[in-house]
Amino acid sequence: MLHAYKVLIISFLGLSMLMVSCKGGQSESTKTTSPATQKATLPVPPTDFLQDIYERVDYVDFIFDKTNFSISVTDKANAQRNVTYLSQSAVEDVNCTPYMGRMYFNSEGVGIATAQMHYSDGCKYFIFVDSKQRPKYACLMSEAALAFFENIFNRVQAQ
Repeated sequence: MLHAYKVLIISFLGLSMLMVSCKGGQSESTKTTSPATQKATLPVPPTDFLQDIYERVDYVDFIFDKTNFSISVTDKANAQRNVTYLSQSAVEDVNCTPYMGRMYFNSEGVGIATAQMHYSDGCKYFIFVDSKQRPKYACLMSEAALAFFENIFNRVQAQ
């Protein structure tokens, strides 16, 4: 009888360990986030990428979709100032809003970079696209960029 009791205890412990290990594996799989709830991110532009734009840019075009205006910055000093609108802060979710237009960085008449401009509540960032218009980098707008766009939109609304 004592032997049967030991077999029962050992069986119970083995079964308990098996249940715990299965349950642990199950909780691991439930911890993963479904693709629908994951936020889309892109890498921040590397410093050398932004430095290259800053050094080479001599002309910037701001083309705003669904508006009747655009902005061209035609002198090197002001074009370089526009590069400071790009931060090196990551964007948490690049899918939160459609873009309002594009910022084209040019050097001696040749395009060197293109960034989509996203500007709405909670979504103020740039997405750099490659030559095939595929997203490559994303960064938040700097404080200077926020002030610039606020000023532009206030002027447009006042007219």
